[in-house]
Amino acid sequence: MPGVRIVGWGTYVPEQVLTNYDIQQLLIRKRLEAEGWLKRHGRPPMTEEQATQFETSDEWIQERIGFIERRVAPEKSTTDLGNLALAAALKQANMKPSKLDGIIVASVTPDHPYSPPNSTLVQHGIGLPAYESIAGSDKPSPRCSIFADISLACSSFIAALDAADSHIRAGKADCLAVLGCDVMSKVTVDEFNREFACILGDGAFAVILKSVPDDAPESFGLNAFFSFGDGSQSKLVWAPGGGTRQPLTKEMLDDPFNQSHKLKMDGNSLFKLIVRLVAEQVIPAAMKRAGLSLADVNVVVPHQANLRMNKGIESRIRDQGFTGVVFNNGEKYGNTTSASIGLALVDAVEQEVISPGHRVLLVGYGGGLTVYTALVRWL
Repeated sequence: MPGVRIVGWGTYVPEQVLTNYDIQQLLIRKRLEAEGWLKRHGRPPMTEEQATQFETSDEWIQERIGFIERRVAPEKSTTDLGNLALAAALKQANMKPSKLDGIIVASVTPDHPYSPPNSTLVQHGIGLPAYESIAGSDKPSPRCSIFADISLACSSFIAALDAADSHIRAGKADCLAVLGCDVMSKVTVDEFNREFACILGDGAFAVILKSVPDDAPESFGLNAFFSFGDGSQSKLVWAPGGGTRQPLTKEMLDDPFNQSHKLKMDGNSLFKLIVRLVAEQVIPAAMKRAGLSLADVNVVVPHQANLRMNKGIESRIRDQGFTGVVFNNGEKYGNTTSASIGLALVDAVEQEVISPGHRVLLVGYGGGLTVYTALVRWL
C-alpha cells in the first residue's frame, strides 16, 4: 500500500481588509435599515434585546472572539480564490496541472447553489485537462479523474484531506489537489446580527498530496484521521430556512428579524460544548487511535472560530501532558471556515513554528456538530 506525502501548498487571501471598526459601522447601518423596515410595516420599535444585536466595538470583539481584522473579496467567488491558492501550490511543487489526477474542494459557499460543483470549476479554471491523447487514436479520450465537493461546515478541509488520503492509499490516484476555500463575506454581507458579522472572512488554501512507496517517509499514517459527529447538537450552529425543511420565502428575505436563511448560533452553549468535547473527548480518542500521546505532538493547529475558545482547548490539553505550541492566526483573517486551518498551518511553517520532523495535530470543529482531526508528520 502506498503512503501519502504533502508535496506542495499555497494560499490566497484577498487584499481588502475589514476591521472591527468597519464591522461596528456596518451594524449601525443595518440597525437603521431595520428601524426603517419596522416603521414602514407599522411594527412596534425594536426591543432592547433586538437592539443589542446591532451593537459591537473593537473592544467587544477582541475580548470575546480575539479577532482584529479579516479579509473580504467583494469581486471574487469561492473558486476564484481556490484557483489562486492552487496555482500557488502547483508553483511551489514545480508541477503542471496535467499531473493532477483530480481535485477535491472543501467549501460551504459554492459558486452556484445546485450545479456545477466547485471542483469541476476549479478543474477548468486551473487548466487540468478533461481529455488525454491516446497513442494510435485520432480522438482524445476522457481522463479518469477524481472530483468531489465536501461540505462539512468548519470540519470540511480535514474531511477532504481524509478522502484524498484514502483515494491515494487505495491506488485510485497518484496525485490529488485538496482545497479549502470560502467567501463567507457574501453570506454575511446583509447580516442583521453581530454573532456572524464579527467573525467571518474570506480565504483559500490548497495542498497537493502524492503517493510515495510504502517504505518512504510520509505525511500521514494509517490512523492519522479521526472524525466525530453528533446531529443532536445541530441547532447550535444552523440556518433554519432556505432548504427543503423550510423553503426560502420573500418574507424570510425581507424581514430583518426573521432572516432564517442566515446562519444562527447559540454561542454560549457552543463555546462550552466545543471546548469540553474537543479537548477532553475527541483529541484523546484521536491520539489513542494513532497510538500516540499529546506529549508526542509538537504543534496543534485548530480551526480559527474563536481565539478564546481555542485558549480553553489549549488549557485542557496542557493538563493532559501537551507541552508544544497551539498556533492561532485568527486575529488576522477571522473565521475563514474551510480555509482557516490551512492558512494557520502555512503561517506556522513560514514563522518556523513548524519545522521538518514535527508532528502536527490539525483540529477542525463546527456545525453539524462535527469534529475532525488529522495527525501530520511535517517533512
